Formats: sequence, structure tokens, C-alpha cells
Amino acid sequence: MTNTVYFLGTEMSQASYLSLKERQLRESRDAAAAEAALYKPNADGVPQVHARKPDVDVTAVAGYGLPLTYAGKPIQDARKALDKLSDALAALEETAEVLRDEYDAVTPTNADAVAKAALAGKPLPSTAAQLRKEREKVARQYEDCVIQRDAVYGAVKDTCALVDAETAKGLAAWHDAIGAAWQKQAADAAPVIKDLGTKLAPLMRDVLALAGHVQSARDGLNCEGHAPQALVDLDKLSEALSALEAAPTLWDALTADPVLSLTAEQFEKAHVASHDWKAYEKRAEAIEAYRQHYAGVGQRVLSHEEAADVINGAVKSEFGTGFSGH
Repeated sequence: MTNTVYFLGTEMSQASYLSLKERQLRESRDAAAAEAALYKPNADGVPQVHARKPDVDVTAVAGYGLPLTYAGKPIQDARKALDKLSDALAALEETAEVLRDEYDAVTPTNADAVAKAALAGKPLPSTAAQLRKEREKVARQYEDCVIQRDAVYGAVKDTCALVDAETAKGLAAWHDAIGAAWQKQAADAAPVIKDLGTKLAPLMRDVLALAGHVQSARDGLNCEGHAPQALVDLDKLSEALSALEAAPTLWDALTADPVLSLTAEQFEKAHVASHDWKAYEKRAEAIEAYRQHYAGVGQRVLSHEEAADVINGAVKSEFGTGFSGH
């Protein structure tokens, strides 16, 4: 057994390697302890660093990206409450951090009196009690803020769950309201889209053709040196005009799409039944059971396909009366 190991491409003895790992572990523990100490409250209940709560991703709630205008009142109310609570939570976290810093910045209010007494050679007034009083005042404000933050944080998480629940109940109606809105707006826009394709696009096409002729005519001019290049890409503009010309046809296809116009109930009913895995497994078990049965009485092992033909009824079993699975 060798006493040499390689660590990160460096050869070293096992003893050195173990010593290195022990030191790394100790440093890791020391670092963790030092970090924990930063968040440990002092006698006044104020830590060296304010510990924020883990972020709550309010964008992960159900239906977040859908237009809220078409949602039912329960969903809208829940979402509005979530927005307000999220804003309040952010504000409380910021306030807590400010108060934590203010705690360190507290100075005695009688600092001027101390300086004057020192200059006059008089006994210095006490500052410790005054300083402690001011710090305790800020500490209580910080403590109140953290307690409020914790309460609002819990409310945010609860409201996220409420949004999910209300969305689950009202999503079908929300879907149908959005569907009705897009169909109405599509119908309202249809005349404008038609004009784009039948009136505006041909007019723009004529202008584009003339611009192309200008460039062609310049090819025959007797000029020397490097010619200036047009800033516009006529080919890309031509592609855009092609899209405009196709817009009426595509718009008609959009408004006539039989799937996009389905209500939530119709959409659910239109789903194709998923594969029946239970039936599949039951059939597979029956095929294998028949293969085992045939091997016992027929002295031959059937292939999977042969057994499947029997189970499917395509071939009559030679031992049908003796096999309960068929």
C-alpha cells in the first residue's frame, strides 16, 4: 500500500493530505461560526448584520403572466393584496437595515457638554447612561421592525397560497374572459389588417420599387471613388412588406382557428384520452402468464408475439379451458 496521494495534481504523503483536510475542515467550521456570530443578537437584541428573510418569488404564483384585467374579483383581490404585502415586506427589510446601522451610529446627546466641561477643566458629565438609553431606543425600534417583518413575511407566503387557490377555482372563467377579449379585438382589427394588405402594402411596394430603380440608375453614373451606401436595407424592407401582404390571410386564419376559440370547458373535453397504462400493464401480465402456463402444459416457451395473439383473440388457445387468464 502506498503512503503517497495526489491532491489537485500535487503529490503528497497521506499524513500531509490528512493534515490538509483537517485544516480545511477546521477553517470551514471557523468561517461558519464567524458568519453565524454576525447574525447573533447582542444584549440589546441587535446583530452586527441584519438577516433578511429568504425571498418569496411572487412571480411563481399561478396565472402570474396572464392579464389581471380579465380575472375574477377574488383573484384580483388576492393579487392586489399580494402586491401590497410584498411592497410592505421590502420596505420593512430596508427599514430594519437602516435601524441596525443607526444603532452603531448612536452618539451621546451631551457630547457638546462633555467637550465644554473638558475645556473648562470641570468634572465631565456622565455619557454612558445617555448612550445606553439612546441605543436601547433604537434597538426597540429595530426589534419592533423585525417582528413586523416576520408577520408580513408569513402573510406574503399565505397570500401566495391564496392566489394559487383562487386561480385554480377561477382559471376557467379567466381563460374564457381572455378568449372573448382577443376574439373581439381581432374582429375589430380585421378591417385595418385588410387595408394593410390590400391598400398600404401595394402602395409601399411601389415606393420601394422606385427606390430600387434609383439605385439601379446610379450604377450607370460616371463616378469615381467609393460610392456612399444607403442606410436602409431594401431587402429587409421588402420582406416586411411581404409580411404585410400576407397579414389579411393570416389574420383570417387566426380568427377562424377552431382551437383558439374554444372555451375552457370545450378545451378540456377536446383532449385526447391519455394512454391507459393500467390496462397496458394488465394485458402485459396476462401475456406473460399465458407464456408461463403454456410452457408448463405445452412443453414449449411461446414468444411474446405468439402469446399476445392468443390474449388478443387472434388465435384460439390450445389450452384455453385450462388457463384462467384467457
